[in-house]
Order: sequence, then structure tokens, then C-alpha cells
Amino acid sequence: MCSAWVAAAAAEPGSTYLFSIPVVPPDPGSATAGDMARVTLTVTDPGRAAAVIERGGASQVVARGVDSITVRQGLRPTLGGASLPQHRAASFVVDFDEAPIGAVMEQLEAAVGPQPDPAALARFVAAFIDDKSYLRDFDTASRVARSRTGDCTEHAVLLAALARAAGWPARIVLGVLILDGDAGLAAFGHAWTEIHAAAGWEVVDATLPEADPAVRRARYLPLISLDDEGPGYGLDLLRLAPAHPARIAIAPAGGP
Repeated sequence: MCSAWVAAAAAEPGSTYLFSIPVVPPDPGSATAGDMARVTLTVTDPGRAAAVIERGGASQVVARGVDSITVRQGLRPTLGGASLPQHRAASFVVDFDEAPIGAVMEQLEAAVGPQPDPAALARFVAAFIDDKSYLRDFDTASRVARSRTGDCTEHAVLLAALARAAGWPARIVLGVLILDGDAGLAAFGHAWTEIHAAAGWEVVDATLPEADPAVRRARYLPLISLDDEGPGYGLDLLRLAPAHPARIAIAPAGGP
């Protein structure tokens, strides 16, 4: 689990999300994830939070308050930047050169063929990690391959490893997931994967929230990618802290 968010985590049995974030729609019952044009995040340090988001390049900061920032972004934005050699390479976290990943790749090829696309990779990881729990920390890919256990961080790490092993550039992204479902709007701290395909970076989520029939739409608000995949990766995760929202307010299209 993301070390910067452990204190805020409120794990639910069987959930793959890091923790729940209160959502305040402008008019209860009227706002949906599809309506959203602006998202206001209540944060402890708006200046540093804005810097984190602007550095990521996925969202535009359009307003800043005493304890909040407001961003405008699309439904499935991705972080900026080109595909780099590091997005193809094995690392301490994304250690696809280890034997456990090789064994999983054999299972993957048997299940979906030798050239899996990003969607097939996500479906495979969703099924492979059959113990959806918070019993693990932010595990390396090879440890996930052995345990088949974890929350969204383990799904994102293993998916990135299998994608790179299959020849796709991939990176791990952490941010906020906002779901529009039968029970209304809900938001969670979340981790997912971005894979670089023909059209550029795209969101690929091995927890497959949109496969849930109770979810009408999922909106992603990426904050950072895991740039340091070495043994000190926990320090890189601390960049999340300034942008960690205590509350989210939704503004529908055409709102102020």
C-alpha cells in the first residue's frame, strides 16, 4: 500500500482500493461521473499540491483556495511525457527478469497467446491475483507473482511487469479513482498502470472497475508515476502527500 496514504487507509474486506475519500456533489443525486468538468480537492498545502499535479501534466489547475485546488481534466487522462527506456526495463520493483515472472508469462501465453494486448494483460492480472486483500505492502512484481495477493498497487505492479515483458512500455501511476455507481459517487485512493500503445499512453486498470455492473463510469485523476523503481521507491511515493485529498467536490459541466 502507498506509504504516504497508510494513515488514511480504511480497508474494506475484498476491496482493491487504498482508501475511501468523501465526495461532495453540488446537488445530491444530480451529479454523475460523466457530468464532471471540474474536481476540487481539499488539501493541506494547495501550493505544493498544485505543483505535484502540474508536474504530472494530466490535469489543469484552474483555481486555488486557502485549503483547496480545483482541476479540470478528461475522463481517462494520462500523465505527460514520452515513452523512455526505463519504461521497458526491469527494475527492483518491476522485476520481470526474475523467475516467478517468467512462470507467469508462460501461463499468460497459454491463456491469451504470445502477443497479448493491454486489455488482455489487464484481464489476466485481474484473474491471476485471486486474493484481493490488504495483507501485502507495496510488493515487487516477483513477490506478487508468488503470492497472488494484493490490492490495487500489486495489480498495477504486476501488470507493468507483464506488459514490459511482453514488449509494451509501462509505468505505475497513483492518484484518485472516482466511480459513478448504483450507490452514487464514490472516490478512492488508487493505483493503476499506463501502457504506451500506438496512440500513446493509455490507462489500463487491472482491478477492472468498469467491469462491475454496478459501476456506470470510472474517472481517473492521476497524480504521480513511480519514477524511482529502485530499493528506495518508498521515498518517491512521499511525493503524493501534498496532493492527498481529504475531500473531493464535484462540479458538473457548465458549473462555476
